[in-house]
Amino acid sequence: MTSPNGDSTPNPDDLLRAERHAALRRLAASLSHALGTPLNVISGRAELIELDSEGLPDVLDSAQTIRRQALRISEMLKQVLAQLDHLDEDAESSSIAALLETLGPDLGQIELRVADGVADCRLRRADQARHFLAQLLRWGREIDALKGLDIGRNQQHGAEFHLHISPGVNVSDIRTALEPWIQRDPCEARESAVVLTSAQAVQLAVALGHARDAGAELELRHSLDGSTFLARWPQQA
Repeated sequence: MTSPNGDSTPNPDDLLRAERHAALRRLAASLSHALGTPLNVISGRAELIELDSEGLPDVLDSAQTIRRQALRISEMLKQVLAQLDHLDEDAESSSIAALLETLGPDLGQIELRVADGVADCRLRRADQARHFLAQLLRWGREIDALKGLDIGRNQQHGAEFHLHISPGVNVSDIRTALEPWIQRDPCEARESAVVLTSAQAVQLAVALGHARDAGAELELRHSLDGSTFLARWPQQA
C-alpha cells in the first residue's frame, strides 16, 4: 500500500498478523519459562531417586517413568517453539558481525575465532542470541574457566556457538540446570572439574533459557581439555 506522497505504508492485515505471531511467541516463551523450572526440578529429583534406589526395582521404575514423562513434556515444548520460530522469520534478525559488535565488553579478552564467511550470516531471534552469549560469557568469567568462543556455520543452522570451558564443569552438580533442556554427554567431568555454586547454576540455567526460547539446539560435550557448550542457532530463511 502506498500513501499519496509516495511513501510505503504498512498493510493493516500484515500488522495484525505480526501482532498475532508476536503474541503467540510470547505465550510460548512464557509457558517455556513457567514449565521449565518445575520440569528441571522434577527431572533432577527423579534422577537422585534413581541413584538411591539400588535394590528397589519398583522405586527405580517409578523414578525412571517420572523422568521420561518430564522429558516428553519438554520435547513437546521444544516442538511448539520450533514451529513458532518460523513465523515472521525476518523479525529480530541480525548478522553475526553486528551481534558480536553489540556484545563489546562481554567478549573481554577471550580467544574468539569466527569461521570464514560466517560474519555476514543473519540469525533469527538476534536479541535472544545476544542475551544468551552475554550471560554465558559472564558466567564463564565468573567461574574463571572461560577459554574461548568459536563461531561456525553448517547447512541446517545459521551458526554454531562453541563456548570452551576448562578444566570442565561437574555435570553431576548441575544436572537440574541442564535437564531436560540440553542434551549432555553421558561422560562425567574429571575430578578437577569446576564445581558450581547454586547461584552459578541458576545463572547458567538463565543463559540456556534464552537459547531454548529462540529454538536453538543445545548440547554439552566433554573432552580431555574440558567442556564445550554448543548452541546451534536458527538462521534467517
